[in-house]
Amino acid sequence: MPILSYNLVWDAGTGVCNIDLVGNAIPYTQLSYIVTQGLYVDKTYSFMLRAQNIYGWGEFSYVSYIRTSDSPG
Repeated sequence: MPILSYNLVWDAGTGVCNIDLVGNAIPYTQLSYIVTQGLYVDKTYSFMLRAQNIYGWGEFSYVSYIRTSDSPG
């Protein structure tokens, strides 16, 4: 079944932030997304992703943890 939508969830320990990537058209079904705002130096963020098809939403992925640099560049 084709993917109709993605739901990206990320959190920095301050509450869940959701981003719905909706639709069949590019860029919504690409498998990359860049978070560039609201990030803090030397902080760990958690990310989860799920997809939707005509039967509904799938389960969320395992949590991925990414830590920002303490010295950008």
